[in-house]
Amino acid sequence: MADKKYTADDIKVIKPAKSNEQLIDISREAFGNNLLSASRHALEFARTLVIKELPDDVKYVVCLGASYDGNPLESGEITFPEDYNENMRIFDECEKVINLLWRDGKVPEWINISVASEEDGFTNVRLDCCGRYSSDPEQIYHAHEGRAPFHVLGPPVPQGVDIEKGQKYTL
Repeated sequence: MADKKYTADDIKVIKPAKSNEQLIDISREAFGNNLLSASRHALEFARTLVIKELPDDVKYVVCLGASYDGNPLESGEITFPEDYNENMRIFDECEKVINLLWRDGKVPEWINISVASEEDGFTNVRLDCCGRYSSDPEQIYHAHEGRAPFHVLGPPVPQGVDIEKGQKYTL
C-alpha cells in the first residue's frame, strides 16, 4: 500500500456548508438594522447587570480608529486618516451613525458595542470601531453572532462586583 500513487481523481471534493461570511450583508439597510439590533441587545444585556433603570432613548458615542492599523492593509481594506483627528463623536440618531460608518459600501471590520453610561434621560451606547474598513465579507468580524460587524459587550464591571453571584452595580 505504501507504494500506491495518488492522483487528483482520488480526492473526494466535499462542498462546505454555507459559511458565516456568506451570510454577511453589509448593505446600508442591513448595516442599519444590525446597528439597531445590537443597540437593543446591548441595552437589554446591560439592564441585567446594573442597578439604575436605563432609558430606551439612546445616544451613540462613536470611537473611531479603536484598532491598531499599523500593519499593511489587506486587499480591499482602507483607512480614513482624518478619523484620528476627531476620533470621538456623539450622535442622538441612528441614521447619523450610519452616515458616518457606512462609507461607499465599506464598514469597519468590527465594532464593539456596549452601554457606557446613563445621563439626562438617555442611555449612552458606545461603539468602539475598527479603523480598517472593508466590503469583503471575509474581512468582517462577528458573522456568527448575526449582527456583523457588531459585537455586543456588557458595560465594564467595577472591581469587587461578583456578577456570577447576581450582584448588580452602578454605571
